[in-house]
Amino acid sequence: MITLDIETTGLDPTTDYVVAIGILDDFGIQILSSPVTGYQADLNAAEHGILKQFADYLVHLVPDGDFFLTYNGVEFDMPFLFSRMGIHGFTGESKILFELKDIDLIHYAKYVTGRRLGKNDACSKLGNLYVPRKSEGLWSARIYKNPKLLTENDHLEMLQHNATDLSSTARLYNVVKGFPDFTEWRMNEFSNEVCLDGNKQDNKKERRQVQHHRGERG
Repeated sequence: MITLDIETTGLDPTTDYVVAIGILDDFGIQILSSPVTGYQADLNAAEHGILKQFADYLVHLVPDGDFFLTYNGVEFDMPFLFSRMGIHGFTGESKILFELKDIDLIHYAKYVTGRRLGKNDACSKLGNLYVPRKSEGLWSARIYKNPKLLTENDHLEMLQHNATDLSSTARLYNVVKGFPDFTEWRMNEFSNEVCLDGNKQDNKKERRQVQHHRGERG
């Protein structure tokens, strides 16, 4: 299981940048980012370095064994990464995003409650988990749009926010995966992903590419 969460300068992958990619796997948390001086010197180059690290990570994943765990990743993180990786020439590696299974807990939250919940609300209502609300990811990342004003404290706050997001998503999954309705929801999700001709991957790719135009974020 790979818990994934990204930080960006905004919601539009055609004009905004990835400033950090958080990964939580069997080896712990790692956040792919750049030193503050890297963002200040060239934001596009800093993003290229981050995406190169992520591309190198992706090629070691096993499609039949690994899966991504996200909160709103199907509609935001995955298509955003796919778009930005294509812009930077990592098209081949970006396709791996569609080859792995995914569990997007925002869909489970809606399945249970009938409405779209933010992650903190989902953690509270579904998992009885407390998540600190110290920083907002979108605000902390948008400051990178003017990297000359970026400080070490700003960067640290963003990294801390990302790490908190990763751990809270994983904690929520560990609670709800044992619920009977979680198994029921996963079966429904899988059925919806499979095309009538059985070509699951093409359907997932089409679904994500359409959804990235919505500009939604968890």
